[in-house]
Amino acid sequence: MIGTRISHYTIEDELGRGGMGVVYRARDERLDRHVALKFLPDGLESNPGARDRFLQEARAASALDHPNICTIHDIGEDEHGKTFIAMALYEGRTLDAIIRDSTAISVSQACSIARQVAAGLAGAHDRGIVHRDIKPSNIFVTDDGLVKILDFGLAKLAGTADITRDGSTVGTASYMSPEQARGEDVDNRSDIWSLAVVVYEMLTGTKPFRGDYEQAIVYSILNEPAAPALDARPDLPPPLVDILERCLAKAPTDRWTSVRDIHSALKPFVDDARDETLPMAGGTSTGASPARVAILFCLAAFVVLAVLYGLMIGVGLPGWVFPAGVGLLLLGIPIVLLASQFDRRRINSSGIRSSTFSRFLTMRRAIYGGFTAFGGLAVVVAAFMIMRTAGIGPAATLVSKGSLDKQDLLVVADFVGNTSDSTIASSVTQALRIDLSQSEAIRVLDTRAMTQALQRMDRSADDGVDEATANEIAIREGAKAIVAGRVDQVGSAYQLSLQLISQERGVLLSLRETADSDSKVIDAVDRLSGDLRERIGESIKDIRASVPLDKVTTSSLDALRLYSEGDKMFATGDYGAAVPLLESALERDSMFVMAYRKLSVALNNLEIESTRARELATKGFEMRHNLPPVEAELTAAYYYSTVLYDDDKTIAAYKTVLERDPNNDIALNNLAREYNLARRFAEAESLAVRAIQKWGDSSTFYYQAIAAQAAQGAWDRAENTLDTYDLNVPGSPALLVMRSEVYYSQQDFERGDSVLTSVLETPTEYSDFINAYVRFVSGAANITRGRVEKGDALIASSSESSRKFGSWETVIGDFAFRSVVQSLILENREEAIQMLDRVWTEVPIDSLHVDDRPFWFSYLYAELGERERAIELLELNRTSFAPDVVEDLASIPLTEAILAAQDNRLAESLTKFDDAVKKSGCDGCQWILFRKAVALDNAEALDEATQAYLEVINRPEIDRVYLDSRFLAPSFVRLADVYERNGQPDMAIDSYQQFLELWEDADANLQPRIAEAEQNMNRLLAARSTDQ
Repeated sequence: MIGTRISHYTIEDELGRGGMGVVYRARDERLDRHVALKFLPDGLESNPGARDRFLQEARAASALDHPNICTIHDIGEDEHGKTFIAMALYEGRTLDAIIRDSTAISVSQACSIARQVAAGLAGAHDRGIVHRDIKPSNIFVTDDGLVKILDFGLAKLAGTADITRDGSTVGTASYMSPEQARGEDVDNRSDIWSLAVVVYEMLTGTKPFRGDYEQAIVYSILNEPAAPALDARPDLPPPLVDILERCLAKAPTDRWTSVRDIHSALKPFVDDARDETLPMAGGTSTGASPARVAILFCLAAFVVLAVLYGLMIGVGLPGWVFPAGVGLLLLGIPIVLLASQFDRRRINSSGIRSSTFSRFLTMRRAIYGGFTAFGGLAVVVAAFMIMRTAGIGPAATLVSKGSLDKQDLLVVADFVGNTSDSTIASSVTQALRIDLSQSEAIRVLDTRAMTQALQRMDRSADDGVDEATANEIAIREGAKAIVAGRVDQVGSAYQLSLQLISQERGVLLSLRETADSDSKVIDAVDRLSGDLRERIGESIKDIRASVPLDKVTTSSLDALRLYSEGDKMFATGDYGAAVPLLESALERDSMFVMAYRKLSVALNNLEIESTRARELATKGFEMRHNLPPVEAELTAAYYYSTVLYDDDKTIAAYKTVLERDPNNDIALNNLAREYNLARRFAEAESLAVRAIQKWGDSSTFYYQAIAAQAAQGAWDRAENTLDTYDLNVPGSPALLVMRSEVYYSQQDFERGDSVLTSVLETPTEYSDFINAYVRFVSGAANITRGRVEKGDALIASSSESSRKFGSWETVIGDFAFRSVVQSLILENREEAIQMLDRVWTEVPIDSLHVDDRPFWFSYLYAELGERERAIELLELNRTSFAPDVVEDLASIPLTEAILAAQDNRLAESLTKFDDAVKKSGCDGCQWILFRKAVALDNAEALDEATQAYLEVINRPEIDRVYLDSRFLAPSFVRLADVYERNGQPDMAIDSYQQFLELWEDADANLQPRIAEAEQNMNRLLAARSTDQ
């Protein structure tokens, strides 16, 4: 055969022969490599059983891809029909040769070989293949120390028929398990027995079961215990002997069920430098190509980084964790690739010995090293978080160290600017205040509160807040620290730096950020704010959940500058100056969410452009997800209040704000207002007083408190609150208006007039808004006393000012007010109708939002007997609004109530009146109650009419002067008539007297009505004298 060419193989030498084959060294001419060719011996070629076993070996070994199993390259036949198998050619020796030539094999070497055999068998067992002929001659050890399992000729494949006859035995007697010797079915545990015999032989040089001939050996295997290994080699470790004894148990059930157990059990007896056993994953070769290793590594790295990123975001781990993980993975790439190369070299060795380093670096060690590295990272991160929470070491936060407390108040001083654009510093200041307002750990004095603080210090907001002023504010407001910073321009870049300074401890920390250009300044502020919040002690998770600053505010410095200036004007109450600045900010950036609500509120406070104000409120509401939580809830509450008119949602939103920020001034004030409208006066007063105690001198807080106190009839408390306001803000125009309203509502006209005299006599010293308001209040007070000519002139003048402001809703209301005066006070029906009709010609109705169109005039026309016009507007009320809005309109049931009363449908009328009161929230219930009283009066329901008139007369309200001007005098006169008809002349006399006192100085054209009242009163007095 030497020199013969078979297929593309040239036979060069015979390597060995045995009972089941002859093996030659050959050269693969196609691939230019050496292989081993195995042929059946000549005498067995025609033996079907031998041939089947020969093919069985090829099928069994080729089904496996494991570094510890001999690789099958090919199977074929020569020109004479002789079958051959082409296998990998290894340089080394079979284990039986090593045992034969060695005086003693070390425990470590023996266990290392055994572990590699176990690894190979695990791969075979995982594929359902039992070798059935494990013995030293079928185990090959390469010169590089890698073990290969040979000769799968007797292997039993899963899913195939056994090639031996039932009851026959196959294998070599000395290494057969008892069940194999008996010709029974065998499984993995038979290979475990055979491996144990091989290990025993390596360690002792002898076999555990002996005999002079094969039958004697089989008898010993079946019936006798194994010869004690310690007798042959006393230095064996007892645990190793125990392992052998368990593997050599006669009953398969007493042995281990998996070679993996042996693999693990033998590890302690192997030196680390010698243990090169490859991973136990069946069918997975660690000799994978570098490309495959790289792909698997990348997939694993992706999973690791995804988990790491998820933990960083979900748990709130510090920002350096992810880069650290990336660094470890980058460091691991060359290590894993190098380990893969070394493993491939060991697997495919051609007799080249490994260096110490290549023997040490294995894939297993690389993988273990990766786990160790990430375990170390986990320990470092855990230590960092523990120190951060406990206030230990450099990771400690200001809160955990006790330098600050959670929810402490901070004052942000104006940043100092060293830039070519002098406005950048103020924009950075505003941006930082806004961004810090998102914090759950601290509170920041906002622009509005800062302005109020400056006013209490008798300083102008225009003076700014330098570091010294910030310290003064901090002391006055109870702030624990201030933030002072500066912006320096370096070429086109900007350097932002800040210090957190405590009153007690000095500088707590210093931070710095850089922006490459002015377009990057907002991002730099965002990073600076995040660092500050993290160092203070806010949850990293909460910081990352915050909306980016450019979404909360704007990415445009110019827009932010304009907003900052507008916000300052807004905070001082100069809404007229704030509007154009806020409009300009939105022109620069239409996504500037905060500006929408601020501009809408300014327009509403000026009572102008209500349609646009609603559109702005809606826009802000739709974009509120970009706002900090508190600002988002304020925006929602404002939208519910001014666009949807949903009181329940409005109240709920303001409550949510106060849960997050218990001292939020806007929420305290507006929720107090909502409670006042809902007639929950005690709750309103509590909130307003809380706002006053916390924030001091805002007129709106005092107004809500006084309104609540007045509505409870607590006039003394209301006047004390006014006195407190006067002490804090002497000479405030708002104080003059509120004080006059309190006096007028108690019918103390002398004091009310004296309060307003200064404004009426020196109007140039006050704003147009205050002048218009005062004229209206004074006009109402004069009409209440019967001075209609003067009062109507004042109200007409106030209304003219509203026209100039563009406040058409106020103009419409003024016409309605004057129409009722014409109807009820002057009893001039025609003039009252004309007053209403003028609205449709003098006011640009079509330009108004549908909510502001005077469809509610329906009840006024109905009251004046204009049924057709009333019904027309009633239908517009029903069809112009969404169903849920229609459901809440008080004007619809009120109109229906008046029409029903005119048709003498009293029961229906009363039900509708009650519905109107409920839907109005009883905001100024007198105007509904008066009309209900008239309906009862006309229906001769005298007792009920009496109670209704008394409720109109006695109902305490801070703004009752506006209602008294229309309903008080008529109520006195009508009540007197009801008393007389109901047989209560004394009560009638009292009512007439009250009316006459009220109209003591009434206009000349009202004297006939006064005379009629005097005549009726005198008639009742005379009757009473006669009776006595």
